[in-house]
This record gives sequence, C-alpha cells and structure tokens, in this order.
Amino acid sequence: EVIFGTNKERRIQNRAKILSDFDKDKDKAFARIEKQEENMLNSLLTLRENYDTTVWQYLPYGILFYIVVIILLFGLAPVTKRAEKDRRNYLDIIDHYISLSHCFFSLIFSFITLSINGITFGQPSNALANMTIAHSMGYFIVESAYGIWFGLVTNDFVLHHIGSMVGYGVPAYYNIGGNDSCLCTFIGELSNPCQLTRSLMQTADLKEHPIYMTVSAGFAAAFTMARTVPTWFMLN
Repeated sequence: EVIFGTNKERRIQNRAKILSDFDKDKDKAFARIEKQEENMLNSLLTLRENYDTTVWQYLPYGILFYIVVIILLFGLAPVTKRAEKDRRNYLDIIDHYISLSHCFFSLIFSFITLSINGITFGQPSNALANMTIAHSMGYFIVESAYGIWFGLVTNDFVLHHIGSMVGYGVPAYYNIGGNDSCLCTFIGELSNPCQLTRSLMQTADLKEHPIYMTVSAGFAAAFTMARTVPTWFMLN
C-alpha cells in the first residue's frame, strides 16, 4: 500500500518520497566512494614518497650527527689520568667511545627498521632503511676523518672502513637491499658493546674487575650467537 497508494495523489507522493530517499542514499554512496578513492590515492602517494628516497639525501645528517657526538665526547667522556697525560692514548679512548656510540645507535635503529619493515631480501629500500644506512655511513666517514686527522690510522682500520663503505655503498647506489644492510648491521654490531667496553676497561687497567669478566663472556657469547644462529637459519 505504501508503493501502490489507493489514489493517484498518494501514489505520486510515495513515489516522490522513494526517489528522494534513493537520491540521498546515492549521494552518500558516491561521497563514500570518493572518500575511499581519495584515501587510496593518498596512500599510494605516501608509499611512493617512502620508496622515492635515497641514502644520499640523509647522509649529511649522519655525518653531522657524529661530528656532534665527537664534540660532546671531547668534553664529557670519562678517561683515565694516564690518558690525560698521553695524548695518543686519550685520542684512542675517544675513538673507542665514538665506536661505542655507533654500535648502540645502530643496534637501536636497525632493530626498529627490521621490526617495522620485516626481514626481506633484495627489495627496494624505503625511507626508514635509508636513514639507518645513512647513519652508519656517516659514522664511517667521520671516524675515518678523525683517524686520519689525529694519526690513528692502521691497516686493519683502513680495510674495515673501506669494506664497510663499499658494503653499504653498492646497495645504496641502486637503492635496493636496504633491509639486507640493516640486518647485516644488527648482526655485525651485536657483540660490539661488550667488545668495546672490554677494550676500554683494558686501557683503564681494570682487567681484575668483576665486570671485565662479565663483558668478556658477553662478547664471546654474542659474537658466537650472531655468527652461528643466522647462518643456521639461512642454511635451513
């Protein structure tokens, strides 16, 4: 009876009401579709911007970061009395603190990157991975300059830093494999906090301290685990 009224006037009124309701629903539907398309377009643009970044645009910030770290360490880093009198020993200790800073920050940044991006191989690098890589490349550039400037360069120092820069630089050049580099960074730095702390304690003649044995054991355990567990997963 609602649709087919008892008289012509009611039928016209009911039809008008139905058409009016349909038009309202249609407008809502079209508005909803337009909103969905707008959100999809914004998501695609964000995704493109995220993967349209490179390591090189973040590298200056990585370099600046470690210049600031060195300046702060010269004023704040604790050193022994012997180091205060021996300039080379003092500079070497500061270098250890620079490396210690890098290993802590790189572990944090690479862990965050891998937690968000997941562990993938051979995929295009996104902004988060590129920032993490730029941070480590900034460290290697600044520490190399520090070592050259103060005459601390050794053969193993040169080989390690050149190898690291090539290892980071090749994937960065092609803007691919950012997550691979972050995973390698995390594995490679996992044992360094204990190793560097152990080295600093040796410099301070603290080999008999209980913490020295703890960090030595921690270094051995972390080094072994970081090399064997990932290899086992890759082979299986």
